Amino acid sequence: MGKKRLEINCAKCDARNINEESYAGYDAIEINAAIMLIDDRSRAVLSRLGAEINAAKTLSTKDDVPVVEISGPHKITASALPKKGTVLTVNGGVEIEKGANRAVEAYSYIDVNGNLECPESIVSSLANVNVNGCIGTYPDDYIKLHSKLAIDDMFIARAAQNGKYYVGGTVSLTDRAVDASRLIEKNVKFKTKRFITHEDRVDECLEMFGFDTEIIPAPSDCAIVGGSAKLNPDLIDEYGARLFVFGNLDARGNIADALPRLEKLVVTGKITATRKNAAAIRDLGAKYKKLEIVKEMTFTNTGCVRVTNEMLCAPDGVTVQNCGVLTIDPDVSAEDIKNLLEGVNVRHIVCSKAQAAAVRSVCKNVGAVMTPEEYEECKNAKNDNSIVEINTAEYVM
Repeated sequence: MGKKRLEINCAKCDARNINEESYAGYDAIEINAAIMLIDDRSRAVLSRLGAEINAAKTLSTKDDVPVVEISGPHKITASALPKKGTVLTVNGGVEIEKGANRAVEAYSYIDVNGNLECPESIVSSLANVNVNGCIGTYPDDYIKLHSKLAIDDMFIARAAQNGKYYVGGTVSLTDRAVDASRLIEKNVKFKTKRFITHEDRVDECLEMFGFDTEIIPAPSDCAIVGGSAKLNPDLIDEYGARLFVFGNLDARGNIADALPRLEKLVVTGKITATRKNAAAIRDLGAKYKKLEIVKEMTFTNTGCVRVTNEMLCAPDGVTVQNCGVLTIDPDVSAEDIKNLLEGVNVRHIVCSKAQAAAVRSVCKNVGAVMTPEEYEECKNAKNDNSIVEINTAEYVM
């Protein structure tokens, strides 16, 4: 009986207490990990086993060194010092408070799967920190607020004289009834990525923001929708007939009750619409970054989709996006595939050889186009008993 191959795919692999006998029966060992924990003894064992290690970070630590894992946002404070050499992994955003340099430096390694925000005085202590996201820094004399701030009367009342505030994402002033001059009188300053307000209010607000802030002016006659939205009557009931959407707009489905009420539409991002709706949006004179036209029937973020002749009878046909396996019935004609099917980001497409050319002409970012027989062979190869595959967040050897 032949030996087996072991494949380990994980975020963290702890090999410090590996038992060599437990893995001697494998002909090959492959470890794919974000963080690999080893010591001198386990390094020698893995070498004798011929293990192939693909790790973003390999840490040599003793087996008594704590490894702390946190799922969700985490704050590192000056008052909570970890045990020297601790490894910290955070699956979420991290905030480091002012004066927490000693706490950061006490960790042997910090891995952040998210964004990190800290005062500028902390930057010199980040040598042992890996961030799979963005790092936001701000002057130490600024007060950190949430990532989004909508200026309202309550904020203005509470803002301190000469107050300085850091907002990691967006500051917005959208309510016409809010008097921004009161903030200017208090000499309030903001450090933020972007500021959104109506174009006729930009000049009076500029002194509150630095040159590194992107100023996004909305048409003065539009209501500001601060985020992606779906075009329907509820949206117009809430914001009115003239809209400035900071984000994307979903204009799929039946928008007949909403579109005639629209007088003006400006979208900073993408509008997603069917062909019929897209024509109506163009007739409106809408402004947008991109207009993406999709079929009336759309499948998005799904494991498996089977396309039949009945499905292709839908108006405009079918769109499949972000799909694992797309299977096309053998009686679907190549002509119908060309005219009525669209695929984007599909891992496997299963169809007949006669359909393959048509499929490739209408599908983008496809992993493989295979016949049913080829797909079965592919599945059987993955289920080969000679391969042991382990997929987990954490694996201890």
